[in-house]
Amino acid sequence: MADSFTAAWLAAEARTNSFLPDTFRDPRARLERVRTRRGGVSAEVLGCIARTMATGHGMSEAQRSTLSRLEAGAVAVVTGQQAGLFLGPLYTVHKAASAIAWARRLEAESGRAVVPVFWLQSEDADYEEVRTTFAPGREGDLVALALEAEEDGPRRVSLAHRVLGAEIDAVLAEAEASLGGAQAEEVMAVVRRHYRVGATLAQAAGGLVAELFREAGLLVLDPRAEGVVLGAAKRVHRVSVLNARAIGQVLHARARELERAGFEVQVPIRAGLSLSCFHPEGETGPRYRLITPEAAGEAWTLAGREGDFAEEAIRDQLEQEPRRFTTTALLRPIIEDLALPTVAYVAGPGELAYWAELAPLYALMREALGAEADGELVMPMVVPRARFRLVTATARRLAEGLGVDLAELGTLRARLGHERPEVAALEARCSAARSALDEVLDEALAVAEVVADPGLAKAARRADEQARHGIDRLVERARAKALERDEGERAKVARLESLLAPRGEPQERVLCFLPFAAQVGVERFASVLIAHAEAQCEAAMRGEAAAFGVHEVAL
Repeated sequence: MADSFTAAWLAAEARTNSFLPDTFRDPRARLERVRTRRGGVSAEVLGCIARTMATGHGMSEAQRSTLSRLEAGAVAVVTGQQAGLFLGPLYTVHKAASAIAWARRLEAESGRAVVPVFWLQSEDADYEEVRTTFAPGREGDLVALALEAEEDGPRRVSLAHRVLGAEIDAVLAEAEASLGGAQAEEVMAVVRRHYRVGATLAQAAGGLVAELFREAGLLVLDPRAEGVVLGAAKRVHRVSVLNARAIGQVLHARARELERAGFEVQVPIRAGLSLSCFHPEGETGPRYRLITPEAAGEAWTLAGREGDFAEEAIRDQLEQEPRRFTTTALLRPIIEDLALPTVAYVAGPGELAYWAELAPLYALMREALGAEADGELVMPMVVPRARFRLVTATARRLAEGLGVDLAELGTLRARLGHERPEVAALEARCSAARSALDEVLDEALAVAEVVADPGLAKAARRADEQARHGIDRLVERARAKALERDEGERAKVARLESLLAPRGEPQERVLCFLPFAAQVGVERFASVLIAHAEAQCEAAMRGEAAAFGVHEVAL
């Protein structure tokens, strides 16, 4: 069975460094990366950020300052995530907090301005994956908060063009009804500013993450922001589409190297399948992966759609309507690094694995773009995001009531059951008592026979019967009370699990941020996450193994 690249990389196994250097552990390497990366961004990118952040309250003073610093030559720590309902799972906000933390620590260490940027992955079309998120229910269940499913199968439309309809009002009402906490009303007011009828999923997610971290100066960039065509995207798609077979070959070779080293390949490579997607009906229509022909002059086709296209037609579209092309996971980092002065990218466990595949793609793109890459298309330093388990006051009370430490959560259910140890011990003692009663009755009957007293024998049998009945009633009562208590504990355990380990999975991969922010308010929630992310960041920079585990965060 293949090994996890991410686990090996975080454990600093030497065999991972040829695929993805762990530069973040080396103070000298970190300083060199930060100090030598060229800063500055185009007016086009600055405008894209401004358009992305124009919703809701608009930019805060801290965010305007961050944008000015970026314009003046600061470098960036970048992260990103799909535009899901209410930002999707908690790890989205964990990423944002981590980008802020790494930017602060790298700036403090290097003396150079470093700013955090959240790249909204609005080009993705995985609507089914992002239309649902979860909150813990009041009875230990999970409340599914969901937009309507597609009736006729996947439409393949980018999330940038998924418009929220009237259904969002019902979803918001359901979300509010699921929340407890003193600050629930404040949190829902913030969410409603962004998730509203007529907004796209991308606008809603971008506006919300920007407002959550407004005081920390987080910038948000949506590459599909209205009216913007990133020049970097146009150049990269041209290389990606017209060199798809060569790209496929180098990525396939890289995948084989990973397999020979004993690692699982995160993103499988298919021959001829471009890293770019094409929208044949226009930028707001469905997207499909382009398949390049095996021989020159043959037609191009689309994965999952009938019909073909002449190479001339594809070339024309690349020049005249570049917004008809969107990225896939392996191509997105290239565009990010051409658009922004990225010094570090904050990646989750899954992303870390596919970054191991990217070095050959960077080299090929750098060569193909030549002067257009301006010598700056270098893989950024990849850093791990912080991983948290948020513990509310309710979770603490439940754990105290059960008499357990939170670390015991995984074994709690094994402790429950009708055969409790205490009851089993009582039953064993009662069984021994019944055996003793047998001996007493035999002796009493023997005495009654010797003294020829039938009344004594009758009294002995009555006493035996009463004693046995008493013992049986005692055991039955103990069993009933144990069952009653087990049911009560089972309900408490279910509630605790729904808060900390829903469906037996890590909290950050299932629950949304709403029930946790509702406990302390938006500003406090963001500041707590950032503070703990900074602590994990510092530990990671020191190479401490504990930095890469899941940390408890009390709210």
